[in-house]
Amino acid sequence: MGAFGLLQILIDIVLCLSLLILWKKYFRLAAKDDPRLSRGLQILQSKIAVLEDLSDRTEHQVRQLSLLLDEKSKEVQERIESADRHIDGIRRSIQKSLEVAKIFEDKIPHAEVVERQNTQKYLDAAKMAHAGESVDAIAAKVALPKNEIEIIVKIHKDRSIVGAHENTENDPVSQERFVLNQPDNSFVEDSKSPNT
Repeated sequence: MGAFGLLQILIDIVLCLSLLILWKKYFRLAAKDDPRLSRGLQILQSKIAVLEDLSDRTEHQVRQLSLLLDEKSKEVQERIESADRHIDGIRRSIQKSLEVAKIFEDKIPHAEVVERQNTQKYLDAAKMAHAGESVDAIAAKVALPKNEIEIIVKIHKDRSIVGAHENTENDPVSQERFVLNQPDNSFVEDSKSPNT
C-alpha cells in the first residue's frame, strides 16, 4: 500500500463525508419548508389548471363561433345572389312590359282613349238628361262635375221645350236631335234622323 493507496482512501473518506453533510443539509431544508409556501404553490397549481381548462373551453368556443360565422356568411351570400337573380328577373319583366306598352301606345294613342272615355261620359249624361233624370241621379252614375251636369240638364230642358213647340209643327227630326256643346268637344248626335 503505498502512498497512492493511502491517498485513495483519504479521498474516498472526504467524498463520503461531503456526501453525508450534503444529505443532512438537504433533509434539514426539506423539513424546514414553510407551510404557507407549500399552500401557495398548491393554490397556484390549481389556478393554473383552471386557466388551462378555461383556455381550452375558449378555444373550442372560438372554433364553433368561426364555423357558425362561416356558415352564416355563406347563407347571406346565397341570399344576396338569389336577390340579384330576382332583381334581374324583375328588370327583364319591366323591360318586356315597357316594350309591350310602347307597342300598344303606338297602336292606340292614349289621348284618343281618354277622349273617347270623356265623350262617352258626356253622351251618357246627355241621354240620362234627355230621359228626364235629375242632376243628382246623373252625378251618381256618371263621373262628371255637377256644374257640367247642370248645364247638360238645362240644355236638354231648353231643347225639350223647343222640341215640344216644333212637335206641334210635326217636325220629327228636331224632336230626336240634341246638341251638346262643351269647351273642347262639340258634337251633334242624331238618334233617329232619316238623313244620316
